[in-house]
Amino acid sequence: HIQSWKDFVNLRVQSCHCSTWVKEGLVILGDAAHTMSPTGAIGVSAALKDADMLAEILSEAYMYNDFSYIRLKEFEHRRREEIEGQQAEQLKEEAAYEGNFYVFS
Repeated sequence: HIQSWKDFVNLRVQSCHCSTWVKEGLVILGDAAHTMSPTGAIGVSAALKDADMLAEILSEAYMYNDFSYIRLKEFEHRRREEIEGQQAEQLKEEAAYEGNFYVFS
């Protein structure tokens, strides 16, 4: 019954990211900020890196009693490029999967 890669994949797989991860008094991370497809199984690692980076920034913010938008926005500035690069790589890998799918008669 499987005739193409599309028949094999039952889940809707997509990556996306919010236009901003920080607003005054709010920071989102992991899947809330940037969903990753299952390709490469990097979603948990990306979320953990987010948490580690945010913990460092929050520690500094606490030390200086500065939880301003500008201080918190540093988190997004430091993580966004890597995340968007990983998502682009996932899209390339997903596109290549279909080309590797052979139907045997």
